[in-house]
Amino acid sequence: MVTQFFTYPAMTLVALLIISGCSDTKKIAVDLEDYSERLQSYTGIAIESLPDVNNLYAPNKQALKIDIERTSINLRELFAFNDCSLNQLVAQRNTALGKMQLPSSRYAYESELVHELAACQRTLQENEGKTELVAKLVDWSALKQQQLPQVWANLITQSIETDTHFTGGTGYISGTSDDNFQATKLALNFLLKSQNEHPVNASALELHLQQLNNTPLLAKKWRTQLLLAQELNNISPLLNTYLINNTCSTRKEEESIEVMRNIFRIFFAQRIQTVAGQLNNYYYQLSPLVEQLAQAPQMPAAFNEYLLLHNTLNFEAYTEAMQSHIQIWQQIFERCDNIAAFEASL
Repeated sequence: MVTQFFTYPAMTLVALLIISGCSDTKKIAVDLEDYSERLQSYTGIAIESLPDVNNLYAPNKQALKIDIERTSINLRELFAFNDCSLNQLVAQRNTALGKMQLPSSRYAYESELVHELAACQRTLQENEGKTELVAKLVDWSALKQQQLPQVWANLITQSIETDTHFTGGTGYISGTSDDNFQATKLALNFLLKSQNEHPVNASALELHLQQLNNTPLLAKKWRTQLLLAQELNNISPLLNTYLINNTCSTRKEEESIEVMRNIFRIFFAQRIQTVAGQLNNYYYQLSPLVEQLAQAPQMPAAFNEYLLLHNTLNFEAYTEAMQSHIQIWQQIFERCDNIAAFEASL
């Protein structure tokens, strides 16, 4: 006999929660559509319907990978370091699992290796007769420190979690706690600091990467600003046409502007501007972190250009579209106010 774990009401609740969660990522697109349709319906001015923005046109992930030269060490040299734990660490890398490391595991290993090379060097310097071994450690340490920034760059561009966060996911931001803003900010800070803190905390690294994977806030934010710029630029000509045709010279035209004021308040100010306000907040707090990633000299140029495009250029385009749209609304609202002021002066 099969046990029924959910009653029908419970199953319905679960379904509703799932639907609600999915719809939150599309809500801004629905709100923009409602806004456009309401304006067209009331003014009788038609505008073109545009597709949702989904493709961020990210560079090919494999093309961003940096090939790093392998360092070889023979067994005799390895076992010579029995005064420190370096030999155990190197042996770990040469196991079957060690040779199949994910980018995050590779970076954690290389970070620990740089730390251990320095520690082993200090230990051997205290013992006489270890000059040759110390010289090898100095050479290996210099090489590994030189390679580590490239290993870190591969962590950023090749990890499944970061790739999802920067380029993947679906939908748009909701402007609520579901966007996972604080966790995203902590994770990006951790990744940036991990360049200089060795050995990196491997468990914390995996935790922060998982947070980025669970909620790809940056990709959603970039997709949202593209959508807003596209849709507002598409709607603004309608408002311009309405502005030209309505001089607020009759009672009917004055009442029409009052209706438009209500459309602005209900559809734009209360719904669209709320999300846009959170988008701006995310930008001002996360942009410095994204800029640090984009300015890292070891990062592939194509990845830096991708970050610059969405974090700076497309944000500026969105900001311009938003400001232009609001200015037209202000001109519409001022039309009757200016006439009232003129009549009062007479």
